[in-house]
Amino acid sequence: MTNTWLATSPVAGLVTGRYGHGAIWTGSELVVSDGMPAAPTGGAYCAVSCTAGPPGLVTGFIASSNTSFAWDDLPGPHITYDFVSGAVPYWPVGGVMRGHCLAINDPEPGGVDTLRPDADSGFWYLVRARDACGQIGSYGSASDGTPRQHPLCP
Repeated sequence: MTNTWLATSPVAGLVTGRYGHGAIWTGSELVVSDGMPAAPTGGAYCAVSCTAGPPGLVTGFIASSNTSFAWDDLPGPHITYDFVSGAVPYWPVGGVMRGHCLAINDPEPGGVDTLRPDADSGFWYLVRARDACGQIGSYGSASDGTPRQHPLCP
């Protein structure tokens, strides 16, 4: 996918098609307002050029405190991150894991988990990147090459 527009403002309430609307190019964003059918809404959109593939693996994951985590910020058009976790006993079997989403589509290269593991246990953490073109990176692969998946964080 190339030459795609990305919404840079909240899109709740926007209609999919409109006419008679106002639009202004700011040099980096297209700001659209109102239009018909009557909708007192608008949005800001920026033009992005998509790459040939999804974002690469996220690297540099560190625990910066007992509850805060950080990773290397990936280059690319409007990269966001999915941050998932689970208890060690539920580490993936067959590439599918149980756990919870700590963040979905978060633009920050870091996150927080305030849950505490049970005694004699721990948590695992995985991060993947998404780009503005809808391409989703990977949580990595198991040692047998099976891609890791997280059913609760699409």
